[in-house]
Amino acid sequence: MKKLIVVFFAVFACTAFGQTKDKATAIYASNGTLVGLSNLADLKDCTSKSVDGRLRHLDIEGDTASFRVKKKHQDAKVEINLARLADADRTVAIRDLIRGSNPVRVAGYTCGDGEVIKAFSIDRVY
Repeated sequence: MKKLIVVFFAVFACTAFGQTKDKATAIYASNGTLVGLSNLADLKDCTSKSVDGRLRHLDIEGDTASFRVKKKHQDAKVEINLARLADADRTVAIRDLIRGSNPVRVAGYTCGDGEVIKAFSIDRVY
């Protein structure tokens, strides 16, 4: 019985260390163009918010891309964690999706008093 407990402990410890970090999911159109990213952030106990409009004022610093989404009477600051993207998807995301004047829809969380939306998904709007 004592050996069985040790075996269970070893199996559970190995599975805990063997888990990988969550990666974002890239969504491609049939022509190969990147049209969406999801799973960009972990689940949080904050207010969820969604905004759509044209992407403006893109700034990429390290693993964070920040920009504004503007529509007629709507303006929101958005941040995306690029570290969750695979290297190939990151290059395509910056080239095709996260680019000035693209019409996008962003969903994310706003935590605390800040008005910055931490995006968990971004989709191109046609």
